Amino acid sequence: MAKKRTKNKRKTVKNIGKILLAVGILTCFAIVISLGSFVIDAYGFDITNYKMDSSSVVYGVDKDGNPVEYEQLHGDVRRVWVDIENIPDFVQKAAISIEDERFYSHRGIDIKRTAGAIFGFITGTSDYGGSTITQQLVKNVTGDWDNSPTRKIREIFRALVVETKMNKEEILEYYLNIVYFGNGSNGVQMAAYTYFDKDIADLTVAEAAAIVGITQSPRNLDPFNYPENNKNRQMLVLGKMKELGYLTEEEYNVAAAQPLEFKQTSTAQKNGVNTWFSEALVEEVTKDLAEKQNIPHEQAVRMVYSGGLKIYSTMNVDVQNAMHKTFEDSENTKLFPKLSGDVQPQAAMVIISPEDGAIRGMVGGVGPKTESLILNRATDTYRQPGSSIKPIAVYGPAVELNLISPGSIIIDEPFSQNGWNPQNWYKGYEGPVTMRRAVERSMNIPAIKTLMQVGVDASFDFLVNKMHFSNITAKDDKYLAPLSLGGLTKGVSVKEMAAAYATFANKGIYTQPYMYTKVLDKTGKVILEKEIVNNRVFSEQTADIMTSVLVTTAEGGLGISAKLSNMTAAGKTGTTNDDKDRWYVGYTPYYVGAVWYGYDEPKTVPYSQTSIVAHKLFKSVMNDVHAGLKNKGFKAPSGVSWATICLESGDLAVEGCEKTAYEMFKPGMVPVKECSGVHLAEGENPEGTDPNATPDPNATPDPNATPDPNATPQPSAEPATTPRPEHTPIPIAPAA
Repeated sequence: MAKKRTKNKRKTVKNIGKILLAVGILTCFAIVISLGSFVIDAYGFDITNYKMDSSSVVYGVDKDGNPVEYEQLHGDVRRVWVDIENIPDFVQKAAISIEDERFYSHRGIDIKRTAGAIFGFITGTSDYGGSTITQQLVKNVTGDWDNSPTRKIREIFRALVVETKMNKEEILEYYLNIVYFGNGSNGVQMAAYTYFDKDIADLTVAEAAAIVGITQSPRNLDPFNYPENNKNRQMLVLGKMKELGYLTEEEYNVAAAQPLEFKQTSTAQKNGVNTWFSEALVEEVTKDLAEKQNIPHEQAVRMVYSGGLKIYSTMNVDVQNAMHKTFEDSENTKLFPKLSGDVQPQAAMVIISPEDGAIRGMVGGVGPKTESLILNRATDTYRQPGSSIKPIAVYGPAVELNLISPGSIIIDEPFSQNGWNPQNWYKGYEGPVTMRRAVERSMNIPAIKTLMQVGVDASFDFLVNKMHFSNITAKDDKYLAPLSLGGLTKGVSVKEMAAAYATFANKGIYTQPYMYTKVLDKTGKVILEKEIVNNRVFSEQTADIMTSVLVTTAEGGLGISAKLSNMTAAGKTGTTNDDKDRWYVGYTPYYVGAVWYGYDEPKTVPYSQTSIVAHKLFKSVMNDVHAGLKNKGFKAPSGVSWATICLESGDLAVEGCEKTAYEMFKPGMVPVKECSGVHLAEGENPEGTDPNATPDPNATPDPNATPDPNATPQPSAEPATTPRPEHTPIPIAPAA
């Protein structure tokens, strides 16, 4: 029996051995096949078959929605090829020192660096780079930035083959002409022009070290934006050159002590400067590429500028051209009045399609754009919105929460709370006014009172969590003054304001604004598709009611200067404390446009000369944009009720009411009480109010209530206007 068990054990061990042997053979066979495929790929690889600098193309859409080529992003025009014999030896040695010190001794891969990189990858203890100059050349010419082990193995085999087909000088020449140096500069010659306005042959050792060091991280080592980072990297390069014997102690000291004078000249943009729209588009695409493909931001930038991508943007070419026509005409004093001083105010505008959130046009400054990568005031500048915040932070939420209707009466009267005594921009008070009238004339006291009904928590929620304003914080802004009058601490961007108002135009749905629909690589493969993100903010009834109110404001209120000649529009003005910022945000059934005007460094712009500049810019652009489009107006609201009300009491009008309006109401909000017919005499103020009253200077603030308004910018100062006649028909009323 024991002999039988022993025999079975031997048989089992023998079978296991056979299985392991078979598995081993199959594994080896699979490895051989895989390695064979890499070898075959590598020997078929030829650098000369690759286009070295493929321009990426930005497509817009024409009036019929068809894609049309609009702009190229730094293709061949951003590279000037230079032969190796014309590249100074110290430039070559600088690159070798910092990127691949054993370049002349290895055959494509550096065993020591590769082993270090593998160990660091496995242990997660290091980000040690293992790529040689030859490997980096392979990666740059193929545009293959995948982080997978398969890509790395393929790159190693290709590098080994490149070393058999090209000598070291040829490899170094290709590398120095292909690698990206930031600011749209591909190749060391273009980098020399970009940063020092010199030919590569005229660089000093110090300048060469500063340029060569940029390649590791062109964004963070950009000498224009991060001079300290660039200086630290330059010293690292010089130190490595000295360590390897490429510089003597004396040469090192001279180079280290040389002051660097970077010159951001027009030479770098001699073949054209990308538009405001395209530069903002690049930011969005590179961010999405980096996230989706899990690659560093700098790799994504290189892909966009040199990868031959086809970027299908949301830009409407006609819209963008209309914006350029207006904003580039900086000498037009009717639009851009000349103020005292050398520095003139700036302006920016964003136009969005409300139904889908697509950005159709963008300008980030006044005058022709002559430089790349400068401040884009449409996306990167955040300023206080003034009274343009009232519809989105006060009245829209109030209507949505069934607190008020356009015909609701609010008393415009002296107001004081805990030592805060806000004023209207005009002298005196109007007494009982409708919500529609309060918005139309941009009254401050009614806005504050309405916000008190809404509550600062609810208002904050609408702005931050539903309309996604990025710089409004609870610590700084969740108070009456900022939310009702627009004195936000960090402010809002033009793009954010356009997107917020688009919510009204899009039946209450907010859509995150975006600038492209898809991106294709140079083979035609889709590598990015934009996911549209939206959420409901207001009901359709609320959105339609607010549109009705804003049409009144645009057609006969403070926005009359922005009234379009060929299209019904809704809109709202905004002016901040001390006249530092001026806004106009408006929309039609086709487009939403937001305009900001002011100084880059906030200071007062003279009221008499600039009070309606934002209005005029909106009108100029939007008239051109809507040329030839049918004035279809806004559709009458559905699901609302109508009633004739007394404009003094807000109750149902009776025979004795002289001032009435046919107003709209959400379901359940129609007044049930009839007006008594007893009204204030013309010019009479509400009981206990004095239009010339002076706030009590001895009022004691309550530290637990609304914060001291001195820490928060005060009410917006809106320009005076002729009051709208009380019997003007209400827009968007149902047909008689």
